[in-house]
Order: sequence, then structure tokens, then C-alpha cells
Amino acid sequence: MDSEAIVSNPAAAPAVPPVGSGTLVTVAAYKSVAAVTAGVPYGNAVSGFRADTTTAAFAGLNAQVLDDGAGVNRYPPIAGTDGLLTQAEVTRILAEAMRIANRARAQIRQPLGLAAQVNITVVDTNAAILGLIRTPDAPIFGTDVAVQKARTALLFSDPNAAALLNALVPPPLPPLLPTPPISTYVTSMQGLIPGALTNGVAYSNRAIGNLARPFLPDGINGSGPGPLSKPFAQWSPFAVGLQLDLVRGKVVTNILAGANTGPCAAIPAVANGIQIFPGSVPIYRGNVLVGAIGVSGDGIDQDDMVAFLGLANAGIALGTGIANAPAAQRADQIAVPGGQLRYVSCPVAPFLDTNGTNVCDGI
Repeated sequence: MDSEAIVSNPAAAPAVPPVGSGTLVTVAAYKSVAAVTAGVPYGNAVSGFRADTTTAAFAGLNAQVLDDGAGVNRYPPIAGTDGLLTQAEVTRILAEAMRIANRARAQIRQPLGLAAQVNITVVDTNAAILGLIRTPDAPIFGTDVAVQKARTALLFSDPNAAALLNALVPPPLPPLLPTPPISTYVTSMQGLIPGALTNGVAYSNRAIGNLARPFLPDGINGSGPGPLSKPFAQWSPFAVGLQLDLVRGKVVTNILAGANTGPCAAIPAVANGIQIFPGSVPIYRGNVLVGAIGVSGDGIDQDDMVAFLGLANAGIALGTGIANAPAAQRADQIAVPGGQLRYVSCPVAPFLDTNGTNVCDGI
């Protein structure tokens, strides 16, 4: 069936039922009373998102921050809880990433020629959020996804990643929802990549996503699966591999049971789960992992560029040694079926204000 055959006609849409004609349902752990309530204007403190008014480094960038509802920025730039990133470094990374976003040609917006809209966050090696800013029209869901991306790149780049994953024991689940030991994925990954998750290789989310697809190389029927995915015969939106198995126990035994408490995953480094879409890179000082940056909101190539190029520009401006991972340490040095893993993929001609091409080459 072609697309025209299923085009809807707004004029023929059924009438909206009058208020009070339906039945509201209380969702346990989310809403204590089932009732229709008034909304709040987006962009002010009560809505949870507002313009930044206090950070000098963000002046002129049209940055928004998350608000606690009482006028307090929930995630202002701070120094790393591990002592590895300074407040000034975190602030500059966020600012330079925002500058890239404001110049980047959006992939998913109409009309053409608009700037990308993204959420940007930096985390330290304890996975603590050191700062979070966003453009005014960045997708709300991307706030959490940006944090997921940063924490995912951090975990997989950590030489202790294998030990952290191997220590997890999935909770008992119904027979129809079996979850293999998380260590199964570690074994599969190390079978494909000797020393993986112990040797300090820097993994971006794009590289992780390459390994989390039911085909490896992606798109070639009969190949794979990637070590972080289910085989295609078992794959479904409800059985994707490590990404879901890390949080399945919380979803089934906690959230679906009406209790929405605690982290989604038992590893603090990925408390809100992992993400396999591109848009994050680990942060290094020399060859030492010191944190990660995550970006979510536009096309995955745009997200990649904002993270990768924003970090690179911050490192150049500061001169304190922070940068992207050394080229020889990046996951794109790893050969897998079909070629090399990818690290980042920046758009060819990405900016609204210049005709520059291949802007991430050589970094």
C-alpha cells in the first residue's frame, strides 16, 4: 500500500469527547489522584525548563537549564566528584558544544535551514552529572537520553567495565521473560574483540551501537548478531539484547508492579540504562579517562558532531589537556566483520554559517 492510500483527513476526524465523559485511571507511583489538572507555560521555572540567567560562559548562546520548580538550576556546571575535571573545564565543554549546535544545520526540522536543537550533558567517572544545558526547542525526552549516552560511553570505555557487568545478577522473572546472565554479553564481546571492556579502549555510542545490532555488519541479512544484541531470530522490540536486559528486572518487578523507585540498572554508572544511538564520546586527559559528554535531540550525525567537535574545541581553547581520546585508543581501530567499528560520523557540510566540509576530519 502506498503512502497516499493511508493519508488521513483531519476534517473527518471524530469529535473530541467532552471533558468528564471518560474515565480517568490512576497510574501507581506516577499520579496519586486521577484528575485533569491545568498545565504550566513551558520555559519558566515551574515547567522545569527555563533560560539560563546566571552562567557568564553561556551568555549569548540561548541556553536553557533544568529548574527544580523554585528557580534553582538542577545541574549547574560543577567540578568532577572524582577530582578529574574542573568546573571551568565542564563549563567550557558545555559552552563549546552549544556553539556547535547553534551553528549546525538540523536534520529533523522543518522548514529546512533551521539550527539543531539538542540537550548536552557532561558526566564524570562516577557517572555524576556535572552540568546539563539545552537549546530552547530541544526534545524533552532527549534530556534523559543525553545522560544515558554520556554514561554509556563512560561505562564501555572504563577498564573495569567487564567486572561491573559480570557482577550483575538478573532478578527472577516470569518464564515468558527470560533474561540471560549479563556476563553472557561480556563473553560474546570478548570473543569478538579480545580484551574488550578491560583494555581501556575508548568507545563512543556509535561504536557501541555497531555492536548492538542483530546484524553485524548492519543491514547484511544472515550476518551477526553483534555481541550486545539478540540473534535476529530472537530479536524484537521486547528482546533487543543488553540494552533491555540491564533494566528488564526493574521494569517488570518494580515499575509494572506499581512501584517507581530506585535506579533502572544495578550499575551506578548507568543508573538510567544504556543508550545505543550515536551522540556521545568519552573525555580524556592524555590517555586517562576523565568523563564523557552526551548529546541528544537532532539527527545522530548532528549529535555526534556536537559532542565530538564541541569537546575538541573546548580542549583547544582551554589548553588544560582535556580532549577526545587519542586516535590510536579509539574503538574505530577495532576490526569486526564488515570492516572497522565507527567512532563518530559528522555531517559532510553541517553548518548554517559556512560552507566548511568534513569538519571532524583529523581531530
